[in-house]
Amino acid sequence: MDFNDPYYIHPSDHTGHAIVTQPLEGDNYATWSRAMIMSLEAKNKLGFVDGTIKAPSAKDPKYGAWRRCNQIVKSWILNSISLTLTNTVIFSNTAAEVSVDLNEQFSQGNFSRIFKLKRGIIEHRQQQQSIAVYYTMLKSFWDELGSYNDPPSCNCAGLKQIAEWEKQEQILQFLMGLNDTYSAIRGQIPLMQPLPNIRKIYSLLLQEEKQRQLTDARDGPIHAMNVKKSTKNVKEILVLHTL
Repeated sequence: MDFNDPYYIHPSDHTGHAIVTQPLEGDNYATWSRAMIMSLEAKNKLGFVDGTIKAPSAKDPKYGAWRRCNQIVKSWILNSISLTLTNTVIFSNTAAEVSVDLNEQFSQGNFSRIFKLKRGIIEHRQQQQSIAVYYTMLKSFWDELGSYNDPPSCNCAGLKQIAEWEKQEQILQFLMGLNDTYSAIRGQIPLMQPLPNIRKIYSLLLQEEKQRQLTDARDGPIHAMNVKKSTKNVKEILVLHTL
């Protein structure tokens, strides 16, 4: 069988697979759905979920292949959701029905999730995190929030202005959450002309963090020697004072 045929089943594809790493729990539907689509596309089986590959007639020679693929894909979905959710869709006949059912259950809760994401963005602070960890978490908020927005249907000047405003908003959110130890570079970035994009700013902060780590590693032993010497001097002064 042709490898590009959606009815082709690789020897490693079986009903015990969970094709995403994080199972669907409910509030992670957007990210779970995106991961499932990626995995199903890679396996050339997305058509069994989005309804583009419909069940042929029972007399059709491909009917048996369709049933086999449908059951495998349905098993992949069931293996990738929590046990509680499995019980709500286990009796669906097709993988497409399971997909529609899950979408109806969780897509209605978008407003609540969007609220949580926006609050998470506002409250997110670097604190003890490295620049990389801090930025990665913030970017995950932005990416998931963006997944709830319908793609624009026009390419007008107003849309470009909105996109530019959103980019600037992300830059401000990133800078405001940084620790005060980065206040100097944080104050310099908004003055740059033209304003760098968020990836360039992230790179600048990584370089700044690396430079500080090198400085701390170099100055650490010197600082320790100075502290030891200072402590010795204080002890000598105290001894002289008691004489």
